[in-house]
Amino acid sequence: MNVFVTGVTGFLGSHFLHRRLDRPGLAAVLVRADTDEAARARLQRSLAVAAAAHPPSVAATRTRVAVERGDVSREDCGLEPRRIEALRQAGIDEFWHFAASLAFEAHRRDEIAAQNVGGARHALELAAKLGARRFVHVSTAYVAGRRTGLVPEALHPADGSFNNVYEETKCLAEHAIARAASTRGMDCRILRPSIVVGSSRTGRAGGSESGLYGFIRLLEELRRALPSGRPPIRLLGDPRTPLAFVAVDRAVDDMLALADRGFPAGPVHHLTPRRSIDAATALAIVCAEVGTPDVRIEPARRGERTPLEALIDQRMEFYGGYLRDPKVFERSPVADHEVGEDDLRRLTREYLRELATAPARRDPRCAAASRTAVRSAGDRAAARL
Repeated sequence: MNVFVTGVTGFLGSHFLHRRLDRPGLAAVLVRADTDEAARARLQRSLAVAAAAHPPSVAATRTRVAVERGDVSREDCGLEPRRIEALRQAGIDEFWHFAASLAFEAHRRDEIAAQNVGGARHALELAAKLGARRFVHVSTAYVAGRRTGLVPEALHPADGSFNNVYEETKCLAEHAIARAASTRGMDCRILRPSIVVGSSRTGRAGGSESGLYGFIRLLEELRRALPSGRPPIRLLGDPRTPLAFVAVDRAVDDMLALADRGFPAGPVHHLTPRRSIDAATALAIVCAEVGTPDVRIEPARRGERTPLEALIDQRMEFYGGYLRDPKVFERSPVADHEVGEDDLRRLTREYLRELATAPARRDPRCAAASRTAVRSAGDRAAARL
């Protein structure tokens, strides 16, 4: 089978391609870069990081890889007509669209929409020109936004309530490609992973910098920057909220299994665990591993929030949506798997080891909040108390 894949230098896309390499066929991959050489180098780096997170494989590389330089925000994803024709002649069976912007800020709405909504449209249009028989769009389970309770494997209202622009644009992208695919008569499937973490086999992060790992970095900065004996830090959220962690290798397992079975049971599939860890338990585990036991999660703060808590609220703007609006995701009958409490401890320890070898790493969304700012806020909080 021949596939075209976008987003292969991202976290989930790189792990998917890494696994796809031991299958026969052609993998044409879209990489954004200024030159062909730079595109190949980007891909090699991403695949190396993904490979390092998994046990060594004895399987031979059977997939031929064709690196196509382009950008999903452009018409035809930036491919020249001659390359489109060459790929069409090669025969593309499935088009997998992973590329997306993880940015979430309201002031960047147009930029995020261009990548997530416009990019999805361009990808589907390119898939049609390539003659792909199936278009697979990788979305997020959190297109459910502020919805609570059981979340079905179905499209959600495009005018629903969302935690941020990322969730909103991913929901709009689902609607856009569903309409376009229906008009073109193309088989379109939507996959919704939840909170994707590192490998279940090695515990390594495998290149992820967001979600759980962004939160761990925040806690590690607090541990290093603030004095002991300070008042507890109160995070806003519902302690009962299930955190649907899914290991990246298990998510890819589900993707490949669904594809092999022809995506039974409908066009939308959640890539989520069998069971989840509640937010309070997860926070206690991660804080214990990092060494910041004086952090707690509360539905509301009693009294005025401290300057430090105000700063943390800013740093938690993206992650905070995971800590409220408890929801459970309907799940197609694929393999049973979960990230248990011991798994979460291992994932946290492995990432802390990674941070110890690269102490200057920071969450790219939070670069403006330096360690100095954290100390300053902590000093003001201590002074007021």
